[in-house]
Amino acid sequence: MTVVIVAAMPEEVAAVLEHVTDAAEQPYLAGQPWWRGALGDHPVAVVQGGIGLVNAAVSLTAALHELSASDAPAELVVSAGTAGGLGEQVAVGDVIVAERVVHADVDVTVFGYALGQVPRMPDGYEAPPELVSLVPSVAAATGDVVRIGDAVSTDAFVIPERARRILADFPDTLFADMETSSLAQVAFRHGVDFVAVRGISDLADGGEFSEHVDDAAERSARVIAALLAARG
Repeated sequence: MTVVIVAAMPEEVAAVLEHVTDAAEQPYLAGQPWWRGALGDHPVAVVQGGIGLVNAAVSLTAALHELSASDAPAELVVSAGTAGGLGEQVAVGDVIVAERVVHADVDVTVFGYALGQVPRMPDGYEAPPELVSLVPSVAAATGDVVRIGDAVSTDAFVIPERARRILADFPDTLFADMETSSLAQVAFRHGVDFVAVRGISDLADGGEFSEHVDDAAERSARVIAALLAARG
């Protein structure tokens, strides 16, 4: 069984690979690079999924099918990398473990669905409670500020006006990105557990992302490594 870690950008993938032993690059999948190796006791696949909901979904789907064909099916999908923080309690440098994820751009409420719910899909994608329960011990082990909360994904890079609308619709949201909800939906469709662990690089204002993308990615990767170690 394999843990699949998906990050959008090369910087985010590089941070994860720092924790992976015997990382071997594989032939490209759906036009994107990926690696196989081990993270502690866990066989892992690290996928550079690309930016955006569709790129992420295509890359993860291809990886899941390739792993199944090689008799190493996925047991867990992890959304790694950076995100924009939302909410007054969130700061640049925090790491958020998403307890629940929705598609912020989806609105089919006219047919009775919840806001953010894709028709005939769950109204949110929830992380396994046993993983979420490990967060306090993981934070103590790494020394990072690790928060648990809700997350959304959107097709737009979130700036202040968009952040205000998201918080009005989903007031418990702690981060927004452009990939996690699609990864969660793909994992759900394949019957695989899912969790997102994102480092906060900016506060959805567009002003700090480039400055903090590397260190936010490093924090995300460090917490993922500790979370998998604690999971056993």
